Amino acid sequence: MSMHFWPTPGCRMGSTKTVDGYEQTLQVNVISTGLLAVLLLPKLKASRKPGSKPHLTIVASEVHFWSKFGSTPRQCDASNIIETLNKPEEFESMERYQVSKLLEVLFVRDIAALPQAEGIVVNCANVRQ
Repeated sequence: MSMHFWPTPGCRMGSTKTVDGYEQTLQVNVISTGLLAVLLLPKLKASRKPGSKPHLTIVASEVHFWSKFGSTPRQCDASNIIETLNKPEEFESMERYQVSKLLEVLFVRDIAALPQAEGIVVNCANVRQ
């Protein structure tokens, strides 16, 4: 039997800031989920049973494909994407949700390539209803 973990964030909020100072959609869908995923890698690796691989599946969304991220010069030239997206003038509710789901797909690819993820299936899934 393999250990599976599916963190299922998915919030689309107003441009409210968290206590950490990040816009809520970025905090929940990107920053916290990515941090949790990285922190779970050692536990998933330790849970590995002979003949099976643990899975870390992040619930994403097909809306990442609709994102217009990078369509403004500020976004294209940003040296820190999160810092740029955290600015109030960069916020638009539906677009932010789409961008957050795009960033999820991208960080899942990066996490899967980490040496710590060797032997773990790291992926994302669209659970459209």
